[in-house]
Amino acid sequence: MNTPSDRPAAGGPSVPVWARLVEVAWLLLLWLLLRPLLRAIRLQEAVGWSEHAALGLLPAGVWLLSAPAAPWTASSGARGLLRALFGPSVSAALSPALLHVFLPQRPVLPLPALLLLVPLMLAGPMLLRTLLVPSTSGGGRSSGSGRAVGWLIAAELVAGLGGMFLADRAGFPSERWADLGREVARDASRILSAILMSWYLVLAHRQPAGMALAARRFVLRLPGPAFVGAAAALSVAACSAFAGLLLERMPHVQDEIAVHFQAKVFASGRLYAPAPPLPEFFKQEFIVLDGDRWYGKYQPGASLLLAAGVPFGLEWLIHPLLSGLGVVLLYLLGTRLVSGAMARLAVLLAVISPFWIMTFSSMMPHPGCLVTLLAGGWCLLRAVAAARPAAWALAAGALVGAGLLFRPYTAVVLGGTALALAFIVYRRGVWRPACFVPFVFGAVLMLIVTLTYNRALTGDSWTTPFQKYSAKDRLGFGADMGLESWRQSERGHGPARALRNLRINAESLGRTLLGWPTAGALLAFLPLLSARYRHLALSLVTLILCLPAAYTFYLYHGEVFGPRYWSESLPAWLVLTALGLAAARHAWQKILLLAHQRRPAARSRSALILAGIVVSASGATAYWPSAIDYYGHSLWHIDRSVRRAIRRGGLRNAVVFLDAVAYDSGQRWPDTFGTGFVFNTPTLDGDVVYARDLGERRNAELMALYPGRDFYAITPGELAEATFRRIEQAAGPAGPHVPGMGSQP
Repeated sequence: MNTPSDRPAAGGPSVPVWARLVEVAWLLLLWLLLRPLLRAIRLQEAVGWSEHAALGLLPAGVWLLSAPAAPWTASSGARGLLRALFGPSVSAALSPALLHVFLPQRPVLPLPALLLLVPLMLAGPMLLRTLLVPSTSGGGRSSGSGRAVGWLIAAELVAGLGGMFLADRAGFPSERWADLGREVARDASRILSAILMSWYLVLAHRQPAGMALAARRFVLRLPGPAFVGAAAALSVAACSAFAGLLLERMPHVQDEIAVHFQAKVFASGRLYAPAPPLPEFFKQEFIVLDGDRWYGKYQPGASLLLAAGVPFGLEWLIHPLLSGLGVVLLYLLGTRLVSGAMARLAVLLAVISPFWIMTFSSMMPHPGCLVTLLAGGWCLLRAVAAARPAAWALAAGALVGAGLLFRPYTAVVLGGTALALAFIVYRRGVWRPACFVPFVFGAVLMLIVTLTYNRALTGDSWTTPFQKYSAKDRLGFGADMGLESWRQSERGHGPARALRNLRINAESLGRTLLGWPTAGALLAFLPLLSARYRHLALSLVTLILCLPAAYTFYLYHGEVFGPRYWSESLPAWLVLTALGLAAARHAWQKILLLAHQRRPAARSRSALILAGIVVSASGATAYWPSAIDYYGHSLWHIDRSVRRAIRRGGLRNAVVFLDAVAYDSGQRWPDTFGTGFVFNTPTLDGDVVYARDLGERRNAELMALYPGRDFYAITPGELAEATFRRIEQAAGPAGPHVPGMGSQP
């Protein structure tokens, strides 16, 4: 005699309670059997590519084995759920070990807790639903009580994570409200991920296909301008939050400080600032002291963009705003290359990409170079298809050439590769005189602008400010390669260092491309196996590989804000990943056809969409908390601590001496002088002037140049608290007054 829970429901067979319990037991047993394997490959010490490959294959194996090995789930809606969610959930659990190798970070939870969390998150909803909700048809909608159970489980998960949140607060007393705010934001991402995962584990349990396909229809049915506008706004908001809250609206890396300095020079109406009379007090890495000229070593493009925001104190917002334009261009280019649907998917990937967000949050030259090359590529495609291509071709040439004003080497390599591919793919369109001649004219015009800038600063059209700063910081191999300020042990470049740099950037790309487990970056190469996308994929793979190949000849890996030397190829990575997801969906559809499953197209789409949502939510939990820790706490030992102390103490008309180890002293990095230098004016006549502390005797020389000012110093070892002590100027005749460096009225 059947119990009520065992009787078939109208419209299809039900699943007995014992089958659900056996299914739960199977998942737990399977995971316990895998524990020795996890220990055998030293999960917590995985640092090599072989270990990462093993960890990438392991979740896939669990994913494939879990449902087929449990035939009693044949009539259960949970079977499709397992296939869609179990593998990504395991990948999310393993992701801290996969992601955080080179940065000094800790996993969000201890590894044993992560391993236990995955089967419990799967087992709990199924068990509670079995016990509390009467079985109905697998194709019907969830009942009201089913939704209530879903909300109950979601609340329990959130409460459990909230308990960990409160426990964390007890162990981490914050010195400032801003620190507490960062900690709360970090844990909020963890809780949000749990809510999303719970929602799809429970509420989508009965109808995963319906919910996933409804989300897909919503995205595809939005009008193009509305979709792009919303995506661009999300990108601007995310980048602005990162730049404003984590990076504190200021540059941190030496490259950014140099670009920011030159932006202030341009905003003052000059090409270069006058060199200070005592330059050793104000020397900053990557800023050139060239006779009576003082300027940043980078090309002017990024500084010109930031200069628009300098008068309003909004230079930090320029690149986040530029990310919105990048989203629009990515959509337009993706629509031209593939289809509107693939373009929308690539845009969605960009909006959630940590690499995209961090690139457009920095003050580096990379965002401007990325957008100019992306715009140039779109204009070139328009020119190839146009009956009268001259205007589009001229714009394409000028935009590709404008890359020289940001990242000359990158522009030549990536722009040249893209142009060569265009010649191969669109031979007739590109070689037309009406297209080719205007393109070359536009590119040459920007080359002339670049050479003119070089001559104005260095006195030689073919000598860049970059070369003026250091003759050894260049492409090539040799024992003497590297900045002169580096220690001898840090200099030199060869094949071994090139391979090490390649590994560091590849690891960084895996962490930051989408915030997914590292192996997710391999999706970009999946379209090469698909006949439908192979030709386009070959071109895009050539674009993404040309920069890693080119930068093997440079001695530094440049890893900060992701693998930034590769950032200009990020649009190609995103389009390829979108194609890879489409190829995976087609492959899964073929498998369902071979298995004689109903509605294979809808099921393959829904499984992929649900997996993507859960992996993205789980990846946010794994990546963003540690990224907030790293980028939100004095990145590269530069922060606003000195600035805050000055405002707190009400210092006015002052010179502040900072005790910092000089970058060229041969002592150990870091040089923290940038903490104050970024707030200097190029003419060193601001209300508060920041200088290096060179000792009492040398400091007196600088003090003589600023009569009428107060003088302060940061005592050694107190940079974090920024505690000041006042310096009394020795009595005696005043030194020579330098115009522009006196006291403020």
